[in-house]
Amino acid sequence: MANLQRRRTIAIVVVVWACLAFAAARAADAHTIGLSRGDYRILGSEVSAELVFARQELAVALPDLDINRDGTLSQTELAAGHRTLEDAFVRRLAVNNLSGPCVGSLERMDLAEGDGASILVIYRCPASAGVAADTVTFDPTFLSALTRGHRHLASVTDGATIVHAVAYEEHARFQIAAPLTLPEAGRPAAMFALGMKQTLGRFAPLVLLLGLILVDGRIRSLLTGIAAFSLACWIGLCFVALRNAEATTTVVEPAIALAIAYVGIENLLIKDAAGRWLVAIPFGLVQGISLAGALRPIAVPHADVPLVLVSFNAGVGAGQLAVLAVAIPAICWLRRHQWFEHGTKAMSGALAIAGAWWFIVAVV
Repeated sequence: MANLQRRRTIAIVVVVWACLAFAAARAADAHTIGLSRGDYRILGSEVSAELVFARQELAVALPDLDINRDGTLSQTELAAGHRTLEDAFVRRLAVNNLSGPCVGSLERMDLAEGDGASILVIYRCPASAGVAADTVTFDPTFLSALTRGHRHLASVTDGATIVHAVAYEEHARFQIAAPLTLPEAGRPAAMFALGMKQTLGRFAPLVLLLGLILVDGRIRSLLTGIAAFSLACWIGLCFVALRNAEATTTVVEPAIALAIAYVGIENLLIKDAAGRWLVAIPFGLVQGISLAGALRPIAVPHADVPLVLVSFNAGVGAGQLAVLAVAIPAICWLRRHQWFEHGTKAMSGALAIAGAWWFIVAVV
């Protein structure tokens, strides 16, 4: 019986990850999110901005640049498109200090490594106050003209401090804020609260936790599964955040949906939680990748990133413990009643159906 149950579990895992690979392929075919890089340097009253884009994306966003209509850009086309590039990027990248707006000029347009195109813009700021490293704000409104979901990876330095940010259309503005310490949005208390909110205020984490503890078993087995889930969640969160990677909803949402569906199906097939930690690991990784999306709009000094991650994950863990502190005693009490066994099967079936439906909606 144990071998049969193990074979069933392995078969379901294979099917789940095969479906996940299919969803990822469909997502990649449906829409590729564009990426650009911005290297911003502050020196006295000048700010230099070196912007690097994919040539194909520029050709689509600014069709006037692509003179021969071949879907990419040459050095000759970049040089001929000086006015177009100036209107698209210099005028649509607002740089300000406390004294007012800085005036930009397009200095250079070159082909970059791979299929990139590099644009160098120099901003001259009001000289009355100079440019203190703690006063510069950047607002790249040009993001709205690029592909849907485009992400701009920005690095801002004044020679002593580096701030990294990921800007996108809905959250384009970033800055080096005074004082040159961890911004208010990234302070430990705020990050702890954000972590709790991401756990308690979202549907998917609560459903996954409920599914993991719904099956009968010893407390030790349940806690081992929860611990594996939490550890994997932490690893997935750190991997995405530290690599400044982009986890698209077209891949993450189907993965979470499959996790919920799998937990529901497995609850129908197994009688106890022994060995559940094995399947909790991949689901925790997916959940951590999803939670990392909450950190993308927050720009913090590079040295403070570990503190932000620790504080945020502590909040996530506290939220999970709050849920478990209520759910586990309630489920243990309900198991004393014979009718709850049928209720467990019904809830597990509902999880499987809901997860499968969510997967279909997310992929299609």
